[in-house]
Amino acid sequence: MKITDTKLQELKIAIAKSEEKFQAKKDELLVALDKSTNDIEQATNNLNKAKLGDDPTAYSEARKALQLAKDSKEFFNHKLDNLENDSLLSADEYKRIRDEALTEATANKEKAEAEVAKMLTKIKEIATNQANYTNELNSHLKTLQLDVFKDDSAYIYGARGSKVLSESKVANHNEGFDLIHFHNFISTNGTYKALVK
Repeated sequence: MKITDTKLQELKIAIAKSEEKFQAKKDELLVALDKSTNDIEQATNNLNKAKLGDDPTAYSEARKALQLAKDSKEFFNHKLDNLENDSLLSADEYKRIRDEALTEATANKEKAEAEVAKMLTKIKEIATNQANYTNELNSHLKTLQLDVFKDDSAYIYGARGSKVLSESKVANHNEGFDLIHFHNFISTNGTYKALVK
């Protein structure tokens, strides 16, 4: 049976693309955060120079630039924090991908169960045939040993001369029942019972 994995592959691709998109946004925000940190350093240096100068407009502009750089850093930090919690897919896209993958999984499960049910039915058939053959063989081996060959060693004699057959001394092929024992063991499983009706 060939498993259909088209939707599984689409699911993997959607996850990979989402992770790439996330990483690209994160990298972009980290670059911007880095730039704003450098801007703060530059604006602080410019403000310190302006404090030493005589131009109040330059001082005012340097303060504004420093405040803008600090605000930018806070803004990008906030964006970075929110990025971890932001959804990378729309609700509709998520539901579509999930539902299609689950539909494919259900179809694959049903195909697999049908295949396994055929196999289990075949195991039952083979095991039953082998057990029937072994029963018939053992019956004929017993007849051959006791009635045709007249093997007295298969009997145990009691103190008063009573004669009792010892089944352990009768020729048989009990290994021929291994498959039916295996089948009987697996047939008690709930999944087996659900598959083989």
